[in-house]
Amino acid sequence: MPKRPLLGNHQKCWIRGRHAVAGVLRVGWEPYEVRIAETADPAAADEVTLTCEARDVPVIPSHAANLTKLCGGADHQGFAAKMPPFPYADAAGLFRKPPALTVVLDGVQDPHNLGAILRGAAEFGANAVLLAETGAAGVSAGAVHSGAGAVGAVPIARSADLAETLADLKSRGVRVAAATLAGDAVAPWEADLAAAPDRPLALVIGAEWRGVSRPIAELADARLRLPTGPVGSLNAAVAAGVLLYEIRRRAEV
Repeated sequence: MPKRPLLGNHQKCWIRGRHAVAGVLRVGWEPYEVRIAETADPAAADEVTLTCEARDVPVIPSHAANLTKLCGGADHQGFAAKMPPFPYADAAGLFRKPPALTVVLDGVQDPHNLGAILRGAAEFGANAVLLAETGAAGVSAGAVHSGAGAVGAVPIARSADLAETLADLKSRGVRVAAATLAGDAVAPWEADLAAAPDRPLALVIGAEWRGVSRPIAELADARLRLPTGPVGSLNAAVAAGVLLYEIRRRAEV
């Protein structure tokens, strides 16, 4: 019998946490199996069990100590799930008609940053997320844990060439706004950040160590710089959250 493809090797194929497990079930990314320990919240355990039974996903009672060994961490809240690879959306189909708001991650490498950004994208109304296929974090157990149930709530696609994909979107009317420390960058409230079906916007967040790459920065219609204090810069996930909030705030004014 051929081996089933997994999200990652060994412990990396297991996601953990009440919200993470409920979240993957909610978006249809179905586990191979779910394990629930005696420490799990009873109401949450019942809800997850009912969902799994409806989808023929095996539920295996377990001990909390066993889940800690499986997942490599004790912060599982009594829930763990063995996962197949993440089902990325087809980029050509997702962007056939440009979404109102797309979050583009240009080389973000920390899976915890990725998870936090995906959570912000879901909460603040983004319609799509675009990642690089190589040289950047993809959806992993760490990203799912950090995303706390939000991974998959917004379609996620990957591109072999982000600059080329963005150039194509721009040719079809998508405005590009990039977070950067460049000298000509403006504060978010000074830029046009309207995002609507008839005025689509792509928000670019750069890598933790280098920011937005030059080819993508050159495509930007707006370069955004957040005011900072003595450290001089913000974590990628924090910057994304602030900018997504500002875009959402504009839409509701």
